[in-house]
Amino acid sequence: MAGAAAGDDGLATALLERFDRLVGRRVRSVETAIAWDRALLRLREEAPQGSSRHERLLAQARLIVADKARRLLESHRWAQEQQARLLQELSTALTAVADLPDLTSALDRRLPELGVPSIRLLPHGAVPSRSELPTGRRWTVVVEPLHVGADRLGHALFELVGGGSAERQGALLRALGDQISATLRGVGLFEEVRLARDAAERTSRAQARLLDDAAERLRDPVAELLRLTRPGEPAHEAAHRLLRLVDELVDLSRADPHGLDLDRRLLDPGPLLRECAGPQCRPAGGPARPESPPVPELPTAGRATGPDRLPAVVADAARLRRLLALLRSCAGQAGSTAAPTATAFTATVDPPYLVVHVPAPGLRADPEEAPTPPPSRPGPPLPPEEPGGGRAQRPLRTAGPAAPDRWAGPDAAAPGLAVARRIAVLHGGGLALRDGRLELRLPLPTPSGLPATHAARGPLLALAEAEAPPPEAGTLAGRLGRGLRTAPAENDAPPTDHGTTRPDRSTAPAYRDGDPAVAESTSRPSAVLWETSDAGPRVWSLARRLHDDPALRQTPFLLYGARTFGHRDLAGAVAALRPAELRPPAVVAGGGRAGRDRLRRLLDDVLPGRTVRTAPDGAAALATLADEDGQGPPCLLVVDRELPDMEGFDLVDRAAELTGAVGVPVLLHSGVGFTAADIRRAEPHPGAVLLGHGVLDERETAALLAAMAGRAGHAAAPVRAAVVYLESNYAHRVTRWQVARSAGVTEDHLGRLFHRELGLTLWDYLTRLRVRHARRLLRQSDDSVPAVGRAVGFHDRAHFTRVFRRRTGVSPHAYRGGEGPGGDGVGSGAATPPGPPTPQAQPDRRAQPGPGGSAGPR
Repeated sequence: MAGAAAGDDGLATALLERFDRLVGRRVRSVETAIAWDRALLRLREEAPQGSSRHERLLAQARLIVADKARRLLESHRWAQEQQARLLQELSTALTAVADLPDLTSALDRRLPELGVPSIRLLPHGAVPSRSELPTGRRWTVVVEPLHVGADRLGHALFELVGGGSAERQGALLRALGDQISATLRGVGLFEEVRLARDAAERTSRAQARLLDDAAERLRDPVAELLRLTRPGEPAHEAAHRLLRLVDELVDLSRADPHGLDLDRRLLDPGPLLRECAGPQCRPAGGPARPESPPVPELPTAGRATGPDRLPAVVADAARLRRLLALLRSCAGQAGSTAAPTATAFTATVDPPYLVVHVPAPGLRADPEEAPTPPPSRPGPPLPPEEPGGGRAQRPLRTAGPAAPDRWAGPDAAAPGLAVARRIAVLHGGGLALRDGRLELRLPLPTPSGLPATHAARGPLLALAEAEAPPPEAGTLAGRLGRGLRTAPAENDAPPTDHGTTRPDRSTAPAYRDGDPAVAESTSRPSAVLWETSDAGPRVWSLARRLHDDPALRQTPFLLYGARTFGHRDLAGAVAALRPAELRPPAVVAGGGRAGRDRLRRLLDDVLPGRTVRTAPDGAAALATLADEDGQGPPCLLVVDRELPDMEGFDLVDRAAELTGAVGVPVLLHSGVGFTAADIRRAEPHPGAVLLGHGVLDERETAALLAAMAGRAGHAAAPVRAAVVYLESNYAHRVTRWQVARSAGVTEDHLGRLFHRELGLTLWDYLTRLRVRHARRLLRQSDDSVPAVGRAVGFHDRAHFTRVFRRRTGVSPHAYRGGEGPGGDGVGSGAATPPGPPTPQAQPDRRAQPGPGGSAGPR
């Protein structure tokens, strides 16, 4: 130390190098670095006064310690981020656990990544045996209690590596214990629910067997009575009603929500209505009544007003057929003891329901307040409607006393109405009595899969490839008195309202993520009519966008066309209707809303027939990719390097895990530059391209996106290295040789790769990068124009002004005054007005300017 302070430069350099190696070996924590810094301060206080070389040596030594502390902090922060990510992935995996073997398997897969080689779970009160502990080596086991509140669940034995790791990983083990405790509690509750469900099913089956046995015992004497009497005799008719009453009582016992298994699918209600309106339609189990007169064909609302089709509903076909037959039977039984008159079903569309009307003059509503005089023809009452489409679960009562010779007439309809009401409620609809008619309401499908709670007041939106919307759209809009929007396939401008009598073609609605126009209830469509028989790529993409819009989750979809029938829900139908020529989508994640919309428009132009999905953050992008189940990996990912909830590379990594695809083209754009760490993170993704914001204009960006989507090979790794070098050193003098050396290739080879990859030369990329940073400094700082030029790598004011004017169309002074473009190019959130035309980039082989000129690759 004394020799170095005396002026021996070689000794001072050797001393600092040795000190640097010593710090690298000994300093393993920030606390140790702080202790070393304090020791250096004490040496400074003890050093001779006025020794400047001594001061410099100690200052350089402190810088070495400070650099080590900074690297330790960065490493610690990175380790914490990785640990948080792994804990989140573990939590996601544990949500799908249903039993202890699944829990153990998930922990064995995930915990080694967190530095925990193994784990053993012990129930409460159990003690680990010797066979459960490691043998033949040194080991460390941490016992973490598992509990939820005061409910003790057991203990977790975490095996760790290294003696001091238990103290360092205490917080991690506590977090793992909390996650495992919550999962164990959920597994226990799931098991309790499963046992309760099994017990309920056994009880239900036992009750059904008892009722079936009782019904069989009752059917024998009734069948004998039918054999001994003739059709038309009162005893014969009473036997018929008694047999139907037995069948309805059995069905009523099986109509409990826990015992009734509905196989709901999208189906066409028209054929079922026509079938159940026919003369042979009767409740299952009851004999046919040959004396019933023929029933006229179903008159639907569509036939009355023009269209002859009904939209699809989500229902169990067998149960819906049973429900319609019950309504027809009950309406006829309540009216008279004689043979029932012809029953005519009438269907109308009243979003969010399809309403089926059945004439029932013999039924009356059950009054809640003042009693009503009994009707002239007694019949069973129907409980009044409850809000939300449900029905009050009150016992059914007959409307009045029945004559002795007609006791079976009104009473026979009561059990059937109870069964019909329960089946309707299980379908999400309801049953009501209005103006002497039974009204059965069946909910139309919605994106959420749940029935809409109320009718919206917005206009109707019709989707179709044809020039004219479906005829049902105009008829429904005119009957409801609402506006009609039409969505063509030409573009994505916002739709406009039209009259209800002559719906004109308009532009398609731009329903994008978080669109404020969609958030307004006045602009939301009250229903979406979709003609699916000719669904093309554009209309399908719009329908998919409407289906995924959070603001439209309760909006009913009126689906016309046989291609929708047979699917379990609306989401399944939309997925099945995907056109064959529509390949996997392109996904844009991060950036401002304006930037995402601009990239969407570019991708719509360069990738016709593809869906372009946008997401404001990484979680939404991953949900979008997960939603594309069975469609393969995306054709292109455009990701901002810094997302609100994760890094862009984290999204790319997790997307590769989710889709199982390697080599998906990925454009990672950034407004803050790239680092050497980005090169390493891009290595597992050979299709990744790095690009700075504002470097390419819209035409060049569109060409790059089209080339990436259609590229058969991989992106060039040397180009990524060159971009990182330029982004990190744009403010310094840069030569082509320096950039080529950082990329590990020759200068000419790098120039060819760079121009082929991005459509620019190294020189043009660097110049645009410098101009972008100069624009930012001119707007955000008070530095002079020459100072701004020097800060971004231009050391000649005249040259800086010429280049800036060529790129922006205005001088630096005018730009600072508010003239010229205000955005940062494609990928940023700000709008970019069109500037002067950019000349076609050509390979640049100009020599390096002198010391006073702008430094650029040569």
